[in-house]
Amino acid sequence: MKWISVDKELPDEEFDALVCCEDAGEGVYIGIGWFYTDEKIWGFEVNRMRNQSSGIVSHWMKLPDPLFCDKCNDTHQIDVDGGIIQCDECR
Repeated sequence: MKWISVDKELPDEEFDALVCCEDAGEGVYIGIGWFYTDEKIWGFEVNRMRNQSSGIVSHWMKLPDPLFCDKCNDTHQIDVDGGIIQCDECR
């Protein structure tokens, strides 16, 4: 996975993404955000508000796929124990 500059490409659909923001008050903010394609603005996990209080997004990337249980292939309450990925229901 690589960082994508917002100067080169913006998401063409809405999904959670890892974002890097410059000048977030205390330097750089890296966290969860999403791009509102219809309004052409970013939202942030830190405040769940549509504003620039977390800084200006400079780069973004898609999040990796979630962990899935090795037995039932679901994502509920995942725990990794000794390399085996299991949910609470399959333990």
